Amino acid sequence: MMMRNAMVKLFPSAMLFGALVLSPGSARACPVCDQETGKQVRAGIFDEDFGRNLLAATLPFGVFLGIVAAIHFEFPGGRRPLRPSRPDGPEST
Repeated sequence: MMMRNAMVKLFPSAMLFGALVLSPGSARACPVCDQETGKQVRAGIFDEDFGRNLLAATLPFGVFLGIVAAIHFEFPGGRRPLRPSRPDGPEST
């Protein structure tokens, strides 16, 4: 039973390692990358606007993450009740 637990924990790491080992081969097998079209595409992606384009592409993820975190950890200031609570008890009279 203990061996099975170790294998279950090792499986995701082994899958990630396998994907990383096999991915460079598929990148080298690209038929367009060594041609003039591939060079033009790389030049268009990695030009002087690369940082700005990367920021514009990733900014929505940060905004969404901030919204989800604010909802999860509650908004600053805490929640306000919809109507004021009435004290119920003998000491409230």
